[in-house]
Amino acid sequence: MNVNNAKGKLYLATIFVVNIIALYMIFIWSPPLVVGAEVPTDPNVFRIFYLHVPAGMVAYISFAITLIGSILYLWKKDLKWDTLAAASAKLGIIFCGAVLLLGSIWAENAWGTYWNWDPRETTTLLLFFAYVAYLAYRMAFEDIEKRARLSSVLGILAFVTVPLSYLSVMIWQSLHPIVISLGNVTLSPPIADTLIVSVIGQLLIFFFALYLTVKVDTLTEKIEKIKAEEGS
Repeated sequence: MNVNNAKGKLYLATIFVVNIIALYMIFIWSPPLVVGAEVPTDPNVFRIFYLHVPAGMVAYISFAITLIGSILYLWKKDLKWDTLAAASAKLGIIFCGAVLLLGSIWAENAWGTYWNWDPRETTTLLLFFAYVAYLAYRMAFEDIEKRARLSSVLGILAFVTVPLSYLSVMIWQSLHPIVISLGNVTLSPPIADTLIVSVIGQLLIFFFALYLTVKVDTLTEKIEKIKAEEGS
């Protein structure tokens, strides 16, 4: 995708329009959120829900792409899959960090404290650090092939923290409300519609950022290869 051609410009325009609509629906159109006793006391803090949940979904998707890229690299031995895995992990950490930040604001208003080591909070923090460790581990290797091979194994193992984070509220007693679960959505249509548009908006941003990150990282790896060849 070239941002300078017609398709690239159309994609950017779509990102802009969808996210403007999402912001309108979040802050003006959507009604107050009512999901049991977990709703924040501040009537406006609930709108964090429309950013917090989509960010979590995108983070899970990004780490799933890291898993797929890691598996494909070990199978195909093609560095493009390792580059994709690492690029997606970088963005996943950003979205996961947003989940933790927004969730802590919600928690302070709903439960009186920014952090209480709730199972969902704790497992999501573990998820965050697992992929920070994945990226830090990659930085320890100068040899590109060795880095790709070993970090792909770690990229596969780290994915265990994704289902652990998702299922935590079902496995352990948690303050975190179960609003969306497999095959079950407990949201009224206006709230669900707003959430869907917000998810689409964040996904569009994610895939565009992933395209740019992969492109930059690919160029960086080419430079590293040239430097390594000149050094040898």
